[in-house]
Amino acid sequence: QGLRLLVSSDDGARIFLNGRELYRNLAPKRLAPLEYEISGVELREGLNVLVFKVFDAGVIWQASARLLGMHDEPVEGVQATSQPDRPGR
Repeated sequence: QGLRLLVSSDDGARIFLNGRELYRNLAPKRLAPLEYEISGVELREGLNVLVFKVFDAGVIWQASARLLGMHDEPVEGVQATSQPDRPGR
């Protein structure tokens, strides 16, 4: 509980955590290092699904996200995968 998600994207993006929209900015823009902070992020026990949709107005798209505690500390016990349904994960 009480986590922060720092995000940025090249052009617009929407971010969902466990089906709930956390972020929406559809304006064209350049990627800036972790430019937007979403506070009060809560993970539930077990698998949490983060969906990061980027709406690109050009050829190349970019996105970044970082999960931190309230005082910039790394969050212990969190693992990330892009293929949660793969056996052995």
